[in-house]
Amino acid sequence: MSQPNAVWRRSPRWGSVWNRLNSKANDVIYLQNGNLVCRAIKNVNPLPGEETPNGTNMRTGAIETSGATGFNFRYGKVECRAKASLFQGTFPAIWMMPTDGTGGWPSCGEIDIFEAVNTEAKAHHTVHTNWTYNMGHGATHNENMNFDDYHIFGLEWDDTSLAFFVDGSKVWTYNKSTNIEDLRNYQWPYDRNFYLILNQSVGRGNEWAKEPDPNHVYEFLVDWIRVYQNPHHAKECELRAAINKVKEYGEGNGVNQYTIDHTALNAAQKVLEAAASKSVDELQTAINSIKNVATLNMPKANRFYRLRCADTKTQMKYVQSTQTNGKQDMKAYEAGKGVNGTFLYNGEGFISYVQGLFCGAGALKNVGEKAVAAVGTPSNGRMGQYTIKVDDKFLNGKDATLGVSGWTNDYTNSTGNWWFEEVDRLQVTFKGNENGGFYATIYAPAALTVPAGVTAYTGKKGADYVALTAVEGVIPANTAVLLKLNDINDANKTKDFMIDYSNGAAPSANNDFVGSFQTEVADGNFYGLGYGSLENHKNTVGFYVLNAGQNMKGFRARLQRGVSQTNGLRLLFDGETTGIEEIDALVSGKAEIYDMSGRRVANPTKGLYIINGQKVYFK
Repeated sequence: MSQPNAVWRRSPRWGSVWNRLNSKANDVIYLQNGNLVCRAIKNVNPLPGEETPNGTNMRTGAIETSGATGFNFRYGKVECRAKASLFQGTFPAIWMMPTDGTGGWPSCGEIDIFEAVNTEAKAHHTVHTNWTYNMGHGATHNENMNFDDYHIFGLEWDDTSLAFFVDGSKVWTYNKSTNIEDLRNYQWPYDRNFYLILNQSVGRGNEWAKEPDPNHVYEFLVDWIRVYQNPHHAKECELRAAINKVKEYGEGNGVNQYTIDHTALNAAQKVLEAAASKSVDELQTAINSIKNVATLNMPKANRFYRLRCADTKTQMKYVQSTQTNGKQDMKAYEAGKGVNGTFLYNGEGFISYVQGLFCGAGALKNVGEKAVAAVGTPSNGRMGQYTIKVDDKFLNGKDATLGVSGWTNDYTNSTGNWWFEEVDRLQVTFKGNENGGFYATIYAPAALTVPAGVTAYTGKKGADYVALTAVEGVIPANTAVLLKLNDINDANKTKDFMIDYSNGAAPSANNDFVGSFQTEVADGNFYGLGYGSLENHKNTVGFYVLNAGQNMKGFRARLQRGVSQTNGLRLLFDGETTGIEEIDALVSGKAEIYDMSGRRVANPTKGLYIINGQKVYFK
């Protein structure tokens, strides 16, 4: 039995249905009487490594034109004269796969020129893409056929369609979509080189092709297979596809969008319009000239983003910061649009808005640690998508837990590609009680619009107080502020602060509140918002010393502690919003004075009291 020439090589054994039993044995692939014979037979005397102790006890034959000495092409015509025999479990095929499989199957594409299964007297023609397979747009056609004879199965392929033929008659066409969202979901991955595969496989279990009979000899005979190509037409198709590819990119200034060199693109368009008079070399030169005309915009520094996996099966999963058993962590959840899925890109890495910690490979970094994130573009031509590399590992959304399995050495599968979604608001939750009020602080690199029902304040330190001044309407970028919920009975204690990245107003002057985006460890020289004791009054809102070793949360406001200042600073509101008045001496005789516990006081000392329903501070 002679073997095929060096253009063809044996298809290796892997784990898919069609190749799980592939063998190097000469009795499953050979030339005889002018035919290529592809067989599936009982696995008697198996070759080393080809034993099948726990599966279908068979070996199958398959050859392909992949590899350095093989053959691949882009656009043209394929014809193959072959004869298949029907029997339960049979699964012969004439098909094509891409030489560049980055992106993984099915995003990379598959063309099934002919398949047959079981005892069905039908020729099946199928196209597999991410759009057809994962998104429910099945693309397949079957044609009734007499399997007693040889038939010629054909494909005509250009940059806009795949046309399938049986015995010279067109039976089905798969067209490239004109919908940009379809294309972004890999409806048309057919502008790349493909190689040929011929095989006789068998089914498995209760799948499409059923479990075979190991005692039956399955044969697929191939008389000949031919590829026709007009080099000029193929190169014209390639140029047109390259130009259309650029036009399919979303042009704009934001993330997931591109900046396009229209001078080079227009020049290539003119070459295409005059393609009939251009040589193959001139067409190739035009193709080369637009390979890099579309540049994906990188995320901008000091903006907030959500990170969404670009893989169709997991594309609603967002990276989120979380806390598991006291440990700061990262996971991928479908409900990732909330506050836990908000990250600041500071030009170096991604910082969790909730935790104030940098994203690392496998978990959030510890307090004070940084992690540089290399944001790149996938080499597999994915439109508007990014790769994210931290600590020499690529973020991969294939698993809900972004631990070891969520960080990989490559990004070739679509789960390693990401969309950035620009965040338009920051959520702030107010804490406190009905007696003392509800407060929060914030510090952000962009201007924030103060929502209804909230007042924002800048602050100036006094000896034992913080004098507060209301900020009207918009909090300027890089301005740390105190936030007060105006109505203590407001049921909604979480408010949205809309982000205005275009507001270039300078940070508020005369403001002692400071902040940082990254959580830091306190050294005893800062005050943070809290409830404590001021002048022997418990549960009083104010700014209290953050003890050494405490965490100072990122995106929050704090105050620098002076050398001679106390352990706590009370809040002194301005104007009519004040709840506290300062006096130097006892008020006139008829006024009744109460301490903060409601007890009447005859001779008040230094501290806070209630007079006529008004908070008064005695110096």
